[in-house]
Amino acid sequence: MRTSVLSLYDNVMRSSVLSLNDKVMRTSVLSLYANVMRSSVLSLNDKVMRTSVLSLYANVMRSSVLSLDSKTLPNIFHYILDFFIDRRCACCGAPLEHGRYCICESCENEGIFDNQRLKVKDNAIERRLWGLTSCLAAGALMNYTEDNGAKTLIHNLKYNNDRKVAIQIGEAIAKRIASNDRFGHIDYIVPVPLHAARLKMRGYNQSELIADRIAKILGAQVSTDNLYRCRNNSSQTKEHRLERMENVRGLFDIHDPLLYSGKGVLLIDDVFTTGSTIIECCKALDKTPDIHLYIYTIAAGE
Repeated sequence: MRTSVLSLYDNVMRSSVLSLNDKVMRTSVLSLYANVMRSSVLSLNDKVMRTSVLSLYANVMRSSVLSLDSKTLPNIFHYILDFFIDRRCACCGAPLEHGRYCICESCENEGIFDNQRLKVKDNAIERRLWGLTSCLAAGALMNYTEDNGAKTLIHNLKYNNDRKVAIQIGEAIAKRIASNDRFGHIDYIVPVPLHAARLKMRGYNQSELIADRIAKILGAQVSTDNLYRCRNNSSQTKEHRLERMENVRGLFDIHDPLLYSGKGVLLIDDVFTTGSTIIECCKALDKTPDIHLYIYTIAAGE
């Protein structure tokens, strides 16, 4: 930690791209430097340290004089921020290694993302979709259970503004799609859309964050403007299967069916329970002639 701060301090203080008159920037750096250097114990609950780091981060990220081509400083800032956020594995509760945002290396190595029953042909998701959609292949990273961390990480992503969860989840999904020959070439990635009112309230679409990460790895295009939600339906969390089906009936439509014609389209959602939402999305997407449709979610109930 101290090495990172020293490197940051040294880079900023001698930087030719930062204006020598930028007193706000340099004051933030000096404040962080002073607090860290005189601290004998770096406590995660140290509010003074947190304030210094966040102030520095905010000033640097919005600075107009910081070179946009400079990768050194932003990387150090992100490292320092990660240090002060007490991230823990959603499965075992152990502190997460740097660069991980929801599942620790040990749990991933033990196969928490590799439920074979959700990867093979005719898995639980595909059986639910039989005869209802043109989906060619579907899968999920995890079972949706109370004790394997799936519920926790999805809740953190959707309701606790923990957007970095989408980074690790997106990378895991992309890796498994690329290595599974049941999934063909992906041209477009379509996140299940939120209604405008809910999107405004939450500030982001969790499925879109995951789709962005997958697209960068697979070289696909994220498509958010074609499939759309026709109305703002009520939450389905506590509804039974038949209630969910009725709640989402006719909920989605598509602006331009021909956009995806002859293309590989990957539909992304956070969790597959009864499949009602996914099925309604597929009904809209199936208006496209010759669509090659695939589905992947973070978790699914079996």
